[in-house]
Parts: sequence; structure tokens; C-alpha cells
Amino acid sequence: MFWIMMVLIAILTAYLLSLGPVLIWVTRLPNPETASRIVTPVYRPLLLVAEESSLFRAIMRWYVNLWVDFPDFLA
Repeated sequence: MFWIMMVLIAILTAYLLSLGPVLIWVTRLPNPETASRIVTPVYRPLLLVAEESSLFRAIMRWYVNLWVDFPDFLA
């Protein structure tokens, strides 16, 4: 039972820290520019991979647009 709870906690934490929910949080803040300067370094590895792979970039754009209307993301 302990390991089931640990897996559930890990899944929920990973979900909350995924790019989609974080972008919702950033776009709803009064000063999203400041928040994006704090959040961007955390997701820099994903952004670097997206710069190199058009497939990964397309998947990230699709996933982000599920959460927020951000048509310029990785454009």
C-alpha cells in the first residue's frame, strides 16, 4: 500500500508541474513576464529539445494548446 501511495503522489506532482498547468498559472498572474523568467529555466531542457526536433516541437505545441491559447508557443 505504501508504494501505491508513493506512485500516486509522484504522478500527481508530475502532473501539477507539467508544462500545461504551469502555463495556466503563469498566464493568470498579474505580471506574467516576471513569472516566466522564474519558470523558464526549469523547462529549458524541453525547449532545447524542441528547437532540435520538429516532431517534439509539434507535440509540445499540441500539449500546451490543450491548456492555454498560446498560438505563438515555439513558433
